[in-house]
Amino acid sequence: MNYIENIFRKTAEEDNTTVENVQKEIIFAIETAMKNTSPNNLKTLKSMSATGETPTPEELIIYLCNNIVFPE
Repeated sequence: MNYIENIFRKTAEEDNTTVENVQKEIIFAIETAMKNTSPNNLKTLKSMSATGETPTPEELIIYLCNNIVFPE
């Protein structure tokens, strides 16, 4: 199990839900954020993705860990 899967699992346990529900909630949050079409917002969101498009839940977690939780 990689560290992202472990984050999803621990979050699910803490919230008394499933990993699938955690991922669905993250997708909902990403989709909601993408509705804010300001250039800076979209640029930041798209920078989280390897493809330059809407980030996946895994990409969001990686971005948050690298830039918010454990910045260099």
